[in-house]
Amino acid sequence: MHHWLRSLLITAIALCASAQPVSKSIFKEEDVSKAVSALVYLLTDNTSAEDIEQRKIIHYTADDGQESLVVFFTIEGQGGGGNMYMHYLAVFSCLNFGIDHSGYRPSLVSYANIGGKFYREIQLDTVKVTGKKQDIFIDVDTLEYRRTDGASDPTRPNKARFTVHSVLGADIHELPPPRKSKRP
Repeated sequence: MHHWLRSLLITAIALCASAQPVSKSIFKEEDVSKAVSALVYLLTDNTSAEDIEQRKIIHYTADDGQESLVVFFTIEGQGGGGNMYMHYLAVFSCLNFGIDHSGYRPSLVSYANIGGKFYREIQLDTVKVTGKKQDIFIDVDTLEYRRTDGASDPTRPNKARFTVHSVLGADIHELPPPRKSKRP
């Protein structure tokens, strides 16, 4: 039995060694951070700031190689309210094609307010990003407010689906979530 397990381990190591390397992002991490921080700066006022721990960046590459960044971030205290917060979704893309993509900075395609206090909570651990050609689809679970819920405790589970065209810079649109088929 140990011989079989050893052979399996050697085969797995060989397969990993021969696998294609993960493609490197065309965006430099510091440029991504600067681009998101610049957008956050434009959306904040003197009383608000980003909760950096709630920032989530997802790299998405379309079938044709076009790379985009799907970014979730939260701004707290907007409009002078110390307890107020808003969730945002932004999409950045590289609009320049060329032989060598190195050094390209992310270009803002679109952004939208997608949740927050008294609206809905976004469950970032459930985000799924898919696409078809240059359209990006972002699915995420949410918690929405019932009439009896407290201000910081929404309890009604739901889903949200957003779409954006990664090149044209169209607005982010919320679509109805996909329906589950009911079998009799």
